[in-house]
Amino acid sequence: MRPLRRVLSVLLVLVAVVLLPAALATSWVDRTVADREGYLEAVTPLADDEAVQDAVTVRVRVAVLRLVGAPSVAEEALGDAVSLAVRRVVASQAFPPLWRASNEVAHTSLVEVLSQPVGEGGDVRIDITPVVEAVLDQLPAPFLADRIEVPPTSFTVAGTGEIDEARRVWQAVEGRGTVVPLLAVAALVLALVVSPLRRRTGMLAAGLALPALGLLAVSLVAGRRVVEAGAPRGEERELVLQVWDALVADLWLSTAVAAGVALVLLLVLAALPRRRAAE
Repeated sequence: MRPLRRVLSVLLVLVAVVLLPAALATSWVDRTVADREGYLEAVTPLADDEAVQDAVTVRVRVAVLRLVGAPSVAEEALGDAVSLAVRRVVASQAFPPLWRASNEVAHTSLVEVLSQPVGEGGDVRIDITPVVEAVLDQLPAPFLADRIEVPPTSFTVAGTGEIDEARRVWQAVEGRGTVVPLLAVAALVLALVVSPLRRRTGMLAAGLALPALGLLAVSLVAGRRVVEAGAPRGEERELVLQVWDALVADLWLSTAVAAGVALVLLLVLAALPRRRAAE
């Protein structure tokens, strides 16, 4: 029975270790990507980021210039007035709530697009219509030829190529943020229960968890490179990367904490005298 229990405990440890990265990823998807409040909590602080402000400024300025104009106003004067109005809005306290409102629309779009079949097409866009409207309110009357009805204005942060890769991951893990972690914990607990050498089993689990978490970290780095390669050039690329970094920051933190716990556990178990270990 003792050899059989050893083999079973090792198999259960392997299951737990394999499930560990998936457990962290599924939990992150549920609380940060799928959950609207979690998503907004991650990206709303970006309103104060210079790269985000620059990207929004460029796109809003272009959108406003397409909407306004007056025959009696020189083109250069109009451009200066629009630039000043855009800078005022983006640098003001009004911008963070506008940015949040834009991302509420972006989150709805993101979930809808990710839920579609692979190859369906579609992209994820950030709606900057509220910012455009706020800039128009800042412009003096001479720069507005007549009353303007603002059409929906947005820009793409992820196209079909990147979305298809994300869809595969999303549809594999979405909704499993509780189940997978519970399975991982259950497998580890069972491994310790059936093992005749619990100290060694714990060391094995902690030791194998480190490379598993390393693979997760490598996957995150590779994912960022995919996002960077598919992002538009210029200011918008910086915005896309800032959004990506903000969203995965929580997953990076979870990975680092898990690795730290595994390392400490490994060192403590290795230092314990055999007579004090529950073997």
